[in-house]
Amino acid sequence: MTGVSHEASSDDKEYEELTSLIRRSLDGASDASVHEQAITRSYSYLMQHTSTDHWFCNQRLYPIATYSLILFSFPNSSYGPDLQPSIVKCLSTCEKCLRYFSKGKAELRLSFAIKRKIPISNVQKFLDTITAWESSVLLPLIKTSYLKMESTGTDTDESLKIAIHWCMNNPDILRHFSAINDTFSSIVSRLIKQSDDCLPSGLLPGLVYLLFEGTTIDKSWVQRWIMKLRHNQVVYNTVRLNEAVIQEFSIHLYQIQDPSFYSDRNAIKFWENFNDLVDLVDDDAFETRVNQPKDIEVMSQYKNLRLYPATRLLANCLMSSLNEPLPILLKVLEKLLRRLNSRFWSLTGPINYSQILDCIKFNPAFCKLLLQASVDEHARTNWTLSDMLQWMSRMVESVPSSERESVCSKLGVFLLNFSSTDTASDQAMKRQTYLRNFGCKLFNRAFDFTDEGDLSDANYTVKLVSFRQSRARIDCVSEALVALAVNSKSEHAVELIGKCVRYDVAILGHNSVLLLEYKIPVLFDTFPLLWEAMAKSRINSDSKFAKEIIKSFQQLIVVVKFHPTKVEGVNKKISAAKEQHGKSLEVVIKYVNSIFGNISLAPQTVLKEIMVDSHSVNAVWSCIYSPLLSQSALELLSQVYDGSGRLECIEESLSCNFKLTLSAINFGLSTLTNLEAFEPTPKAVRITMDVVEALTDPLTSILSLPDIEGAYKEIEKFWSSSLLFLIMIYQKAMFWATKYHMHELVDFTRDTLDLSNQLLESFRPFSDAISPYADKKSASDLFAVFMDAFQYMVTWLKLGDTALLDSCVALVFKVFDLANDRNFVMEDSIIQKLANFGVKAKKFNNKLKEEQRNEIISRARSVNESLVNKIVEEANAKESPDVEFVKDVSPTTASKFRASSKQQQTLARFGHISKEPPVAPPPPPPPKEVKGLNSLDNIRKELNNSRGAAAKTGKVPMHAPAPPRPAGFNSKKAPPVVGRSLNTLRQKKVTSDSSDDEEDIDTSDLFVTKKKVSKITEVDLNGKVISSIDRMPRKRVSAEKSEKEKMRSRLNVDLKPLYLTILQWNYNFRNDYPTNDKSAYAKVKESYKDVKEYVSTMEPLFMLECWQSIQAARDTADEDPFEIVVGTRTSVDGFFDVFTSMSKKTIENRKLTESDLLVIACDNESVIQTKDRRNYLKSPATPCCLAKIKEIKYVNPEYSDVTLRIAKTSPIAGLLTPKGTIIGMKVIQMITAEREYSSLHGLQYYDLVDSIISATPTIPKNVDDKDVEHTHKLYDVNLSQARAIIGSYQSEGFSLIQGPPGTGKTKTILGIVGYSLSQGSNEKAIETPSKLPSPSSKGKILICAPSNAAVDELVLRLRNGVRNSKGEHMPLKVVRLGRSDAINPAVKDLTLEELVDKELQSKQSEVVTDPNLRPELTKKTQEKDRLRARLNDETMDMKERDRVQQKLREINRERSELAKKLDQQREQTSIAYRNREIDRRNIQAKILSEANILCATLSGSAHDLVANLSATFDQVIIDEACQCLESAAIIPLRYGCKKCIMVGDPKQLPPTVLSQSAASFNYDQSLFVRMQKNYPESVYLLNTQYRMHPMISRFPSAEFYQSKLIDGPGMEEKNTRPWHSVEPLSPYRFFDIVSRHERNELSRSFFNTEEAKVCLQLVQKMMTMIPQGEIAGKIGIISPYKEQIRTIKGVFERAYGRLIFNEIDFNTVDGFQGQEKEIIIMSCVRASSSGSVGFLSDIRRMNVALTRACTTLWILGNKSSLERDTVWKRLIQDAENRKAISKAHSGFLSNYVATSSFNPLDKLPKRPQMDGQRSENKKQKTDGGQSSSRKLNGAAPALPKYSSPHAVGSTKHIVPSSSGVLPVRPGGTSPAVVKESNVATIASPVTAKPPERQPTKYKVVDGGGGTTASHGPQPALSGNLPKRPLDPTSSGVVLPPKPKTPSMFIKRRPPPRH
Repeated sequence: MTGVSHEASSDDKEYEELTSLIRRSLDGASDASVHEQAITRSYSYLMQHTSTDHWFCNQRLYPIATYSLILFSFPNSSYGPDLQPSIVKCLSTCEKCLRYFSKGKAELRLSFAIKRKIPISNVQKFLDTITAWESSVLLPLIKTSYLKMESTGTDTDESLKIAIHWCMNNPDILRHFSAINDTFSSIVSRLIKQSDDCLPSGLLPGLVYLLFEGTTIDKSWVQRWIMKLRHNQVVYNTVRLNEAVIQEFSIHLYQIQDPSFYSDRNAIKFWENFNDLVDLVDDDAFETRVNQPKDIEVMSQYKNLRLYPATRLLANCLMSSLNEPLPILLKVLEKLLRRLNSRFWSLTGPINYSQILDCIKFNPAFCKLLLQASVDEHARTNWTLSDMLQWMSRMVESVPSSERESVCSKLGVFLLNFSSTDTASDQAMKRQTYLRNFGCKLFNRAFDFTDEGDLSDANYTVKLVSFRQSRARIDCVSEALVALAVNSKSEHAVELIGKCVRYDVAILGHNSVLLLEYKIPVLFDTFPLLWEAMAKSRINSDSKFAKEIIKSFQQLIVVVKFHPTKVEGVNKKISAAKEQHGKSLEVVIKYVNSIFGNISLAPQTVLKEIMVDSHSVNAVWSCIYSPLLSQSALELLSQVYDGSGRLECIEESLSCNFKLTLSAINFGLSTLTNLEAFEPTPKAVRITMDVVEALTDPLTSILSLPDIEGAYKEIEKFWSSSLLFLIMIYQKAMFWATKYHMHELVDFTRDTLDLSNQLLESFRPFSDAISPYADKKSASDLFAVFMDAFQYMVTWLKLGDTALLDSCVALVFKVFDLANDRNFVMEDSIIQKLANFGVKAKKFNNKLKEEQRNEIISRARSVNESLVNKIVEEANAKESPDVEFVKDVSPTTASKFRASSKQQQTLARFGHISKEPPVAPPPPPPPKEVKGLNSLDNIRKELNNSRGAAAKTGKVPMHAPAPPRPAGFNSKKAPPVVGRSLNTLRQKKVTSDSSDDEEDIDTSDLFVTKKKVSKITEVDLNGKVISSIDRMPRKRVSAEKSEKEKMRSRLNVDLKPLYLTILQWNYNFRNDYPTNDKSAYAKVKESYKDVKEYVSTMEPLFMLECWQSIQAARDTADEDPFEIVVGTRTSVDGFFDVFTSMSKKTIENRKLTESDLLVIACDNESVIQTKDRRNYLKSPATPCCLAKIKEIKYVNPEYSDVTLRIAKTSPIAGLLTPKGTIIGMKVIQMITAEREYSSLHGLQYYDLVDSIISATPTIPKNVDDKDVEHTHKLYDVNLSQARAIIGSYQSEGFSLIQGPPGTGKTKTILGIVGYSLSQGSNEKAIETPSKLPSPSSKGKILICAPSNAAVDELVLRLRNGVRNSKGEHMPLKVVRLGRSDAINPAVKDLTLEELVDKELQSKQSEVVTDPNLRPELTKKTQEKDRLRARLNDETMDMKERDRVQQKLREINRERSELAKKLDQQREQTSIAYRNREIDRRNIQAKILSEANILCATLSGSAHDLVANLSATFDQVIIDEACQCLESAAIIPLRYGCKKCIMVGDPKQLPPTVLSQSAASFNYDQSLFVRMQKNYPESVYLLNTQYRMHPMISRFPSAEFYQSKLIDGPGMEEKNTRPWHSVEPLSPYRFFDIVSRHERNELSRSFFNTEEAKVCLQLVQKMMTMIPQGEIAGKIGIISPYKEQIRTIKGVFERAYGRLIFNEIDFNTVDGFQGQEKEIIIMSCVRASSSGSVGFLSDIRRMNVALTRACTTLWILGNKSSLERDTVWKRLIQDAENRKAISKAHSGFLSNYVATSSFNPLDKLPKRPQMDGQRSENKKQKTDGGQSSSRKLNGAAPALPKYSSPHAVGSTKHIVPSSSGVLPVRPGGTSPAVVKESNVATIASPVTAKPPERQPTKYKVVDGGGGTTASHGPQPALSGNLPKRPLDPTSSGVVLPPKPKTPSMFIKRRPPPRH
């Protein structure tokens, strides 16, 4: 073993030495011995290994065997022959040895030629020697093998394979030895027909040889060889690649560069073979070995020819603009570029891609090639267009990225500009399309732009700039590009156009964002050619193209067209940039709108296909949210969904494609939120409002669609996106307010608040929509999202505009309501912020009204009491006084100013009284001195020192005594400036804390901000700040706060319990009680121990009256039922809110208002007629329920959204399905009930609550007689009136004034008003001589009455003013509250509604709406549909199709414009309505605040406007107080009333109560009566009556007023009439009629026909006695029974026709209360042998009946029956005593004819106006015309002698003529009135003017020129009577006019028959 190892070690050493020696020799060692030793030692070494069969494939022996081949160069040496046998053995048996043998020869060649510098010719000779030797050995071998193959027919012989491989490893054998070449060719020709087994498995030099020099058969065989190599994926790397192969390839590479050899044919062959060969080597092998052989320099020298590497050769060929070789050159170029990429250009030397590109482009052969190459890629032709173009893509990839754009652009422009000469050929067009499409591909690779990224990033600018050149080049081929997209539907062209559009939009968007950040953009390019081409093209013909373009518009939402600002021009560069940006924007926007119009022409199916793509939908909605594109995008949407306006389009889009649409809307909102630009925001707010409206529309029920389940996440996202959008607005608003003009901001701000409000109101629909699919906490999550926005919303409580601020406050309160209703949590941070606004904490300055701030505090306290209390305490701590001033001036405890702020004490601080004993102040740290009460010396000393120091230094003192205000705004607060005198403090107006810092509020802009002005701050001796609140007594501040809190509580009563009860009632339950439970009802007490007991008694009775109102409405219902379309419903606060739709016509015709009560039921299709529907609703078998109208929204001109609230227990709740129809009918108005209910439950907060529950009036004051006498003379009243005026003014609490009939209650009220306002005026004020004294602005009196008529009578008197304390006329500002349609026309101009409308008309102009827009739009839509239908005709030729499309484009443009106008009109109308309502509220508040007197019914006094005004009325006057229910009487006391004057007569009829059950519990007792019962002496009695003849007043005074009622002076003379002297027509008479009463079984009411006939006879008698024309309005016929009134009217109608009802008033006693007539005829009806007299026994009704007459009272009754009642018995006895009883029966007056001496045409006296008299004609049916006049002296004129041709006592009936009119009285003609005064004579029948206050004399001029007395209005030329003028009544009251029909004595046309 040791020997063997030693031998091996020795051999290795020898081997290493030998191989080293060989390397040295091959490297060209200069020492010849090295070469010699290498040869000899190699020989020796090989000879030692002759037994080894594989010298060349043995890696150890390979270098030695290869080196030994040098011996072939020494033919005479014996070494060679010795080695040849072993070499032959190796080569003839081993394929690998053959391959390494050839490799070794090639390497020897390189070593000799390059390293050893041996001439190449010598080297070639050496190789030729070896080749000759090889051929000698190979020839017999190959021939034998061939013969054997021929004989056997097989190719499996190993010797054959060796022969083939030998030839292929040394192609020089085939090249130089023809015998072998011929045999090889024969073998190949046989092999090509057989299998591939004999094909070499590797790349051999022979393959290269045969490719270039072989025969056709050889080449075919080689191709099979190559295919085999490819199949086996044989690829050689640098190491494996045989150098022999490189040597063979270099022969041909060098040869083709030889000019003598070159030809196009040879070039083509070379490059074709080259193309095949390069596939067999890898890139590295190609670059390092194939491309540039190592011997290229040596060969260049040898051939004396500059040889180039293959890549350079290729570049040279391309640069030579070759013709025929160009295809293969391009193919090779493509392959090399694909493989080498950018490395290729490093191998081409100085030739670069740009040069090659240009040479190829401009090579005519290339263009020709493009025209000839096959378009079909699978064609069998040599070259296809694909082959000719692939190099372009590879070139683009190979160039640097910075140059790629340039290359692509050049190639793209080249190809897109390529056009075929034969445009008519389909093949040519196909070729052109292919080339252009390829150009688009290239452009797309270079122009790889995406609009992603941060637009504000500086890198985005770089990105845009980098693509600018390409974009410009694309613009040059725009028409070709668009044509390719449209005509050929090229996806690449569409993609490229889309990128270009995105790029252009990105520039605009980027510039917009930069300008928003006040940065200057660098790019303002526009590329209009492409846009123009798109706009002109038929883009609508391809849905893919249209879709891509639309998707490219997505970022247009961020493009901003900037509005002018208030600071425009400050930065000129920014302004210039904005201007340039605007110009670029205009170009693009113009084309985008045109493109939208173009796409809109597409068939609807195509458009719908576009709108199912999410990106397209996003883009369309992005454009909708852009103000610049909104209309054109909406037009596209309208074409898809057939919508007419924006709202309709939104609704349809959401209905048809809910999820995608809502997702797109969310995208738009999110984008705008991030953009934070003002310009698009107002439009976006309006659009979002429409979206919310569409989503929550109860009729469309979009939120209840089946799609919701899969899209509820989008609903949640919309909720959050909308609120985030609002957050952005709320955050940016203050900044925008400083930048933009006010006219742009006001409506926008209102819209923002409206959207916030809308979202809040939509909370329930959103919550209900997602709750079935989302988490259980979805509702609270939605609320939490809203509250996230709400904390920003509350910052708008700083708004300076009152209307906006009110809206914001209302929004805050709604949030509280929602949170309370749903038990949601409100974060402490929000509560803290709201509380700070409520206390006006620092940095929370605002203009909130005090009641608003108090309400905010109260609401916040209800959520977190401890937190709010802490904030309030902290605020109060800054204002709580430690000491009190003399005369209520008290200092506050406040934080000290900073040490740098020097504070000076005011002298007002030196004298003060402290509650605490004096305490020495703590010693201050030096050097400060204590400045207390005794430090004046120190102060003076310090002042002197400071002045001296300032003088010495020559410096100006830091704080001048009165520094001038610097220009602009001061950056800091001025230090405290002190020194105001005590007088200044005392004269300072004391204000509430709501006005603190008011002088600091800057309201010139949208928001309240602090003015940067110097402020004088007052400090006390301790350096503490004195606030304005400190100058108000602490008790007063506390009391005021308490009063405001009480006011808030009584004005904000929760009505939920009321409706929880009422809405559960069964409408068709027939009972006096709503339920069978009657335990809650109790009799009204005279007094109560507390409010709880009072309410527990009164509320059930109040509810009982409400129930009876519903019952009565049902039983007497004549309302027409109406249809209601049901939308959705939601559960709210214990109810169901049902969202419905009603026509506006229905609402207007039925006069439906909010708070009306309806009855609703499911529609019964079988019931059609109105009456049947009414009965259907009233049927107990009909399932129905009561519903309250909660809200009416007027959404469009035709329909309104109406929210109905019903009980959850409603029997039809489950039947209310969306879009179903129900029927409804109005039941009653609930507004009065609501007000009475709120008064009951707010009573505990009333100032007069104790007086009300205890029924305690104020004891009348003992008034000084001198004051009474003075007032009596000053106000022209009687003593009882004067005493009541003074006493009521001087008293607090309730003052009761009893006014019997005719005692001048109204005049007393006027006196109270004048006296009160005079006492409150400032007597020290200097009066302007030119002006009348006016009442104090402080004085405000609320005057109420139960009925509108009573209120109107008061207003008529008040409008003319009253007397003040000096007896002078004092004008009043009177406002009448109430509905205009229920108010007397005479005072309509004083109603709040009329006053407001009058001022509104002068302030605003109405928005003009065009009613033709919608019909015109409908017409255009129909035309559009017709044209679209035509386009669907496939047989239409192209020319006609273009014409139709052009027409359709015009129609769409017109339609879009109409839709735009409709949307604008809708928005303008909405804004105008909102602004008008804001103006209306402001004007209402202004009018109410300026008014002295507010007049309203008791219910009307609770008008929301009065409550919102927060006005307080210390004094309330209630007229007719005995005719109102107690629950109604307390309504007007809610405004802080401390003094209530109730005027009425408890001796007259009580309030009307519908529920007799409630009346049985004494519910019909008025508060006046209850108080009078408890304290009968606490009443001021007006004891003088001015109405009745003493004969009439005698019994009522004695019977009802204990004879305290006295007659006014001269009443007998004033009321005496001529007929009184005629029997039995005395002023007062009882006519005893023997008859029997009857009873109507249906109405259960009594009547007496005989009494009716006597009535007729009495009237007929009066007609013969009263001058013609004076009968109208003189006579009233009354009865306690309605049936008797109907009977009497029937009798009169039969006698005179219906016109008699215009002359005489017929009414019940109850209906006549408050009225008066000259003549009253009372029919008592009751006449029977037994029984009671019914409600005739009611002395109050009797009192009313007996006190209505002024001059004549005739009572018709049955004496014996009436005497059964004690009071009536006394009346009859009194009449008997006065001989005032007469028997009466039909025709009884004929007995008195003969004795009469009365002249019927004598002139009647007129009743004069008497001060102190009062009419009670509050329910007057007539107009109180001239017949009411009286002579001032009260004396009746002497009766002139007159003889009548007719019998005076004739009872002949005056029967109407055939025309229906009453004839002129016999013997008379139509008179004309002549006035006997200095007034012009009325000689023709014209309208009479109102008379003067003085009595007027009249003459009646008959046809013969005679005169008769006459009164009353005369007919106008039309034959109709004019309105009678207003005359005073007995008490001086002017009655309201009432239109009347003509007198019965005047011929006229009959009224129209109905």
